[in-house]
Amino acid sequence: YCGEVMEQADVGQLFHKPLHPYTIGLIKCIPKIESTADKLYSIPGSVPHPTQLPCGCKFSQRCDKALDICSKEKPELIEIDKNHKVRCWLYGEGEKS
Repeated sequence: YCGEVMEQADVGQLFHKPLHPYTIGLIKCIPKIESTADKLYSIPGSVPHPTQLPCGCKFSQRCDKALDICSKEKPELIEIDKNHKVRCWLYGEGEKS
């Protein structure tokens, strides 16, 4: 998102257990044959202009799970499980904020 890896995992793990709110949103956008919905899901908001990126997490302004720290400090890409990394304060020190 905005040039940063938000989540990294093998395909099966990523689709079975997405962690980052951006990844979850992308997966929710995938059309399903059995769905009767009139509209596809879309992540609220707009991608920021490259010259006006927010401080902290680049996805924070569109994230429905954003914490106070998200708009202030950029999270590192941290390993959650074997071969599954995520760049999100929900899985790091920010979860206590």
